[in-house]
Amino acid sequence: ATSDLQAVPKQQLDNATDGLVETVNHGADTTVARPAGADRVLWFGTVEPDNGATDDLLLRTDLNVLYRYDGTAWQEVGGGGVTDHGIEVFEASGTLTVPEGVMSIDAELVGGGGGGAGLDLARYTSGGGGAGGYSRATITVSPGDEWTVTIGSGASGGASSSSVAPSGGTTSFSDGSTTLQGTGGEGGGRANNSARGGPGGVGSGGDVNATGNQGGRGAREDPKDSGAIFAYPAGWGAGSQFGGGVQAPASGTGTSATSYGAGGSGARNTTGSTAQTGGAGEDGVVIVRW
Repeated sequence: ATSDLQAVPKQQLDNATDGLVETVNHGADTTVARPAGADRVLWFGTVEPDNGATDDLLLRTDLNVLYRYDGTAWQEVGGGGVTDHGIEVFEASGTLTVPEGVMSIDAELVGGGGGGAGLDLARYTSGGGGAGGYSRATITVSPGDEWTVTIGSGASGGASSSSVAPSGGTTSFSDGSTTLQGTGGEGGGRANNSARGGPGGVGSGGDVNATGNQGGRGAREDPKDSGAIFAYPAGWGAGSQFGGGVQAPASGTGTSATSYGAGGSGARNTTGSTAQTGGAGEDGVVIVRW
């Protein structure tokens, strides 16, 4: 079956001459015309078929079609045996089915970002949310294998009345025996509680695993003897492996994250006791390349 073929490129071809391809296993001096409509050969190689017969000749053209030479003519066999490099980005949960001809994939992921904390007191600043945990691995696979993708949601910003903002969700990539995972970043702390920066999530199961960055810490703004006020910023939202963190506002509601797995910033009040919510964390992601 063509799905079992392991293709190995054998030689470079001059595609601009006479439109002929020299066969390597059907006679060294034999040439055959390229498939109809094909202006250029992109790939040329041989495979050892399962039936023990003479090596078969494979050819891929600019028509993006794979052909197999049966000794007399080219037969279209679709994508079996050879697959172009590809990438799939999962921003929502789903399933990856390994394409025909793919024997190895590179997968990376990050958990959802934590929310920044809110507040309701004057001259206070709250902590930012932590980034999701990260994991990456190169994995041996077989065509048709199915991998379950679960995307961790970014946390909402913390309410003005909540001492700690919500944490992000867990992202995972699994076939039931191998699992890559990144837990979500934790939420930041409200200014009149801990004002902590949310700790990062934890990555596991990969060749490379990393804990997410911690969100920035908030603080109270203290008047000095002269009546001046030190303006402490609210905690930044932590950046992830997919992008930087977000800066807290000069005053008001926290800033929401925009990079996969990053945390939201904390809120800040310069005057008055207006209730402010923290910034939301961003959803995680799974990216698969082959």
